[in-house]
Amino acid sequence: MDDKKRRIIVVDDVPDILDFVCRALEQAGYLAVPAGCGEEALQLCQTTFFDMAILDIMMPGMDGIELGDRIRRHYQIPTIIISAHYNADTLTAAGKLGASGYLAKPFTVAQLTAQVGAVMASLEFNDRRDIQTDLLIEYAKGLVAERRSLTEREAYSWMRENAMEMRVKVAEIARRLALAHDQTIALMRKPRDGWKMY
Repeated sequence: MDDKKRRIIVVDDVPDILDFVCRALEQAGYLAVPAGCGEEALQLCQTTFFDMAILDIMMPGMDGIELGDRIRRHYQIPTIIISAHYNADTLTAAGKLGASGYLAKPFTVAQLTAQVGAVMASLEFNDRRDIQTDLLIEYAKGLVAERRSLTEREAYSWMRENAMEMRVKVAEIARRLALAHDQTIALMRKPRDGWKMY
């Protein structure tokens, strides 16, 4: 399997729809994994990482709402709900589930790929933001460890305690520390009477 492609599990009990959705996703550059029922989908989720799930609501046995709830609780991946029943109850159920998208059957390839593309763009933005936040926290942790002669673990604990006291996230403490450090460095490098302080 290509590890660089985003992997999507598609769950529908109607083989023609399952095939249509999987083929459309494959043509759009995703890796689509079909499942004919909720139980099969949960088994696949136990052994394979998925970036997203596309779930039909009306299925025998475990319906898409119950399946979506289990996937959300155990695997924390976004879901798109597909259903032939476009009504207020279905939309409410999808909303309570925290679905990232909703498609009413019949839908076109363009509608499907637009929904999936929007969710994937959100995932990529969050991935980049998480990496930037992690780097910022590591940088600030190093500053605190150096200034206070602490281990990195002790420095992180110090940051976490301050975050709790100030009722902000650790990332905000890291941002403030990094900003203060950068401003101090800039001030020290500012020319004063023709010389620089380092």
